[in-house]
Amino acid sequence: MKGKKATGDHMGQLVIVGAGLAGAEAAWQAAKRGV
Repeated sequence: MKGKKATGDHMGQLVIVGAGLAGAEAAWQAAKRGV
């Protein structure tokens, strides 16, 4: 059970990091367009 929870926490962190990277990518694209 402990290992399963650790995996769940790791997946949650990946989702948060992925969302952050997506936001940074969108901001970079907007900056390149001069917005």
